[in-house]
Amino acid sequence: MSKNHAQAAEDILTLIQTISENNPRFALYQSLPRSDILDAAFINIFADIVEFSVEATRFYRKGSIGN
Repeated sequence: MSKNHAQAAEDILTLIQTISENNPRFALYQSLPRSDILDAAFINIFADIVEFSVEATRFYRKGSIGN
């Protein structure tokens, strides 16, 4: 079981690193013309990142996903 937790923690950290490395790229989109479709896509991306962050926080607080 601890091996699964260690792997999950490693995967979470890898994903956090990937998100962090790519966040500056979103600034490039500020130069594009405004678009409701593009705005909705960014809201969905942001919502996914927030949802992931909440689940990662729960994992680290309680020791497992879904608790």
